[in-house]
Amino acid sequence: MQKIRILTYHYLDNNGSFLQAYAVLSLLKRLFPRDDVKISDCRLPGLRFHELLKIAKPRPGKPLFAYRRHRLFRECIRRELELDRNVKSFSSCTSQMAALDAEGIDLAVVGSDIIWSFGYRAFLPSFPNLYWLPGNTKFRKVAFAASSSGHVPRVAYAKRSEIASAVQSFDIVTVRDAGTARLLKNCGVEKEILVMPDPTLLWDFPEVEVKVKLKNLGVDLDRPTIAVLFPGKDRRVKEIIDYFRASHHQVIALSMYNPYADVNLGDELTPFEWAETLRHVGFCVTDRFHGAAFCLKHGTPFIVIEHKQRAEESKRFDLVVREFGLPQCYLDLTSADYEVSVFEDKYTHVAADWTPRIRSLITERIEHIRTESTTVLQRMHDLMINRSA
Repeated sequence: MQKIRILTYHYLDNNGSFLQAYAVLSLLKRLFPRDDVKISDCRLPGLRFHELLKIAKPRPGKPLFAYRRHRLFRECIRRELELDRNVKSFSSCTSQMAALDAEGIDLAVVGSDIIWSFGYRAFLPSFPNLYWLPGNTKFRKVAFAASSSGHVPRVAYAKRSEIASAVQSFDIVTVRDAGTARLLKNCGVEKEILVMPDPTLLWDFPEVEVKVKLKNLGVDLDRPTIAVLFPGKDRRVKEIIDYFRASHHQVIALSMYNPYADVNLGDELTPFEWAETLRHVGFCVTDRFHGAAFCLKHGTPFIVIEHKQRAEESKRFDLVVREFGLPQCYLDLTSADYEVSVFEDKYTHVAADWTPRIRSLITERIEHIRTESTTVLQRMHDLMINRSA
């Protein structure tokens, strides 16, 4: 029996982070049914501290929103994710790598999510960190749909030789978006880099009954219902919500607290219920990658909005425009000519054109990328077979 450990952002109070971790774990357990496959419960101090800071911030109308959400996620992680808790977390990347080596694992799988970040936000780890697995190790290394989120600060180029060295030490490298692939190539990585979809598109999650719960929480699915997955800090997103409310739509916030929504459910729904709710709403507006991914899986019409000037490098842009060929479902709010009427026109267009034919094409595309991904999974399987031979 071989020991396989997954390193990812499994411990965040984030639906997408939980579901991608669950999907990677499920895919690898199916691929290696006789082996010891778990998520390593390594947690970077900065990210842990960031999660705790959010709890202390009250939300108007729901003062305990963040605390309740944190409790909900802790319970879901405890119940649904198989964790290897026999690990220690170190602030030093060198110490953490030594601890992993001492565990006697055979394969470390990093990913998916924005694990290859450069500290462009205070709470995200800078380079190098545990998820780059720098240096020589006794175990094999695989990057599974890793992402840098399209953020390419100067540090990436200042340390490009170290980045290239770390990535070259991996046995298999797959990334989630073309922006990350370009970044690694620009840093001098010569190893083959494969672009594969987010694992949430590759796994069929358990369906859960959520309609009764939504009704009890004040959601009227008989009304035109709009799900929003973005915070309410930005004037532009407030204008979007105002537009829907003026049209007598019910606006429900499914993730971050949004003071302008009719109902906030981010502290009420488990990640599985969150994903299932996106099947039942009439339309979704999101700045979340996984919000768009589950709309695609469920055939729910949606628009992805971009807040920051990074459209061509954005993982959201990659998913919606490049991967699925749906430029009509993408809107960059930072463009010079943007105003709320542009959103209104796009919403009208997407809602009117979301036909069974569109849904069928999306389903076909998902099946196609699942088939393509079997090549990567087979490589991982062969890697471990050869190791044990």
